[in-house]
Amino acid sequence: PNLSYVNTPTEVLSHQPTTQSLANVTAGFSNTCMKISGETFCWGNNEQEQLGIPNLTMVELYPVKLSGFENATQTSVGYGLIC
Repeated sequence: PNLSYVNTPTEVLSHQPTTQSLANVTAGFSNTCMKISGETFCWGNNEQEQLGIPNLTMVELYPVKLSGFENATQTSVGYGLIC
């Protein structure tokens, strides 16, 4: 896979196609998050475990479902953090 930075709009690959409601896409320095039907998915840099998964991989190429964001109405992505 291509791990280089991209500065043009690029299709996000998912493990499963979805027809669910997409809302609140946010992008930060090295992460991107989105809400799909009330669930939060993020991908990108995981160097500081900001994706909430053990630091087994430095970069997550595919959207990962975050736990603890079930009642969130939106997300915010910053430098090394997601809230």
